[in-house]
Amino acid sequence: MGKIFSIARYLFLESVRDRLFIMLMLISVIVVAGNFALDFFDQGIQDRIIFDFGSSLASLLGAFLCLYLTTSQIRAQLDSKKAYFILTSECSRTHFIIGKWLGAIIFTAFNVLIIFGEIFLIIYFNSGLFSRLTLIYFYIVTLKLSLLGAIAAFFCVTSSLVVAPALSVFIYFIGHWGSYISYAIEKSGGSPLVLNISGLITGYLLPNFKYYTAEHVITENFEGAAGYLVMLTLYTLAADVIILGAAALVFKKKDL
Repeated sequence: MGKIFSIARYLFLESVRDRLFIMLMLISVIVVAGNFALDFFDQGIQDRIIFDFGSSLASLLGAFLCLYLTTSQIRAQLDSKKAYFILTSECSRTHFIIGKWLGAIIFTAFNVLIIFGEIFLIIYFNSGLFSRLTLIYFYIVTLKLSLLGAIAAFFCVTSSLVVAPALSVFIYFIGHWGSYISYAIEKSGGSPLVLNISGLITGYLLPNFKYYTAEHVITENFEGAAGYLVMLTLYTLAADVIILGAAALVFKKKDL
């Protein structure tokens, strides 16, 4: 575990000094803060706009950072032979994959936390409300990004530098819109067999990202939120272990 955390820590520290990420965070923070100037809306509407816009921006930025970091730290380093220095220092290929994935997720979660923290503070000072939904959705987004990072890590060891992020985005898209795809097939007159296969693939075989939304916990007094978050956490952990395990297995047998 020490080697995994060492790789993750180095990735985090290296990314913190990257000017690209610093500029992205500054722009994101300024954009979210700009919504606070919309004082011509009712207070409740303003809070909802700030939350919806800010959380959507955080999710989009997080997905970009997650894909960029995972791809550049795994696939790009394999192509440029930089990974050899890590793999020859008594570090296994499994340590390399998991360490890079963990470092990318920690850095992405750190950046997403800044945006959600800003949303929380704006709503608190604007309305005096303790926005539990902001804290819950930050956790949900972090879980979603950990799964996206695992998918990207798998494709990084099985495909090229261009194909890996493209396939990851495709799976990410299918995971969000799988039910709509099945609905479109049904409305277009698709056969029951095709519809069942589509439902099986999008609903069970591929990671289902439609579960990672705040609407599942927005009930009166957040009833059932704890149970839902527990099940979502277990689902994410199981999917991460399976996908990263498959990536490590393929990587072990792959010629460098």
